Amino acid sequence: MLIRVLLAVLLVTVSALPASAHKVLLNAWAEGAMVVAEIGFSDGSAGSGAKITVLDGTTGEEILSGVADKAGFFEAEVPGAALARGNDLRVVGNAGAGHQAEAMVPIDEFAGAVPAAPGPDSAVEAGKGEESGAALAAASGFAPEDLKALMREAVREEMKPLRRELTAQARTGPDLSAILGGIGYIFGLAGVAALADTRRRRKDSVG
Repeated sequence: MLIRVLLAVLLVTVSALPASAHKVLLNAWAEGAMVVAEIGFSDGSAGSGAKITVLDGTTGEEILSGVADKAGFFEAEVPGAALARGNDLRVVGNAGAGHQAEAMVPIDEFAGAVPAAPGPDSAVEAGKGEESGAALAAASGFAPEDLKALMREAVREEMKPLRRELTAQARTGPDLSAILGGIGYIFGLAGVAALADTRRRRKDSVG
């Protein structure tokens, strides 16, 4: 009887193995007024083509949606009206076949993306910022928007390893090695049970 129970547990564990080995991982963050998401699977493959939906974290209203690129990245500018509400954003990634994950992006990460109320010195400070930005762009030989895009891409590339490490550490549930270890443990229990059953049968036959 015990062997049958252990084999049933083993069957359930093995049937859950593919789902655990292909768990969806989603990470999302803010870059200025942009929301950026990276989606992939626990085996290291990218979630290319996955649908990304950005929702108001309080009301659940859909703000925008799109599709992850071949590297599993998605980015889009969040409308100013959505940021002005002051609610955190909920990012949902759907890779199909029931593979879905979500992450929250605190509204505080969009600091500076929503214009503050104009003060007496705001026009002067804005002018200084535009002048310094134009000077930097002229010195680099790039247009201001191109320079911003290059800087954003450089920061993203530098942050990728750290973000992936943090995402991996935040995983919940057993990984592949833990599942295989559990299967081995079940086989061990089954072997001990079989040995005990054999000895009992021999003892009964002798008696």
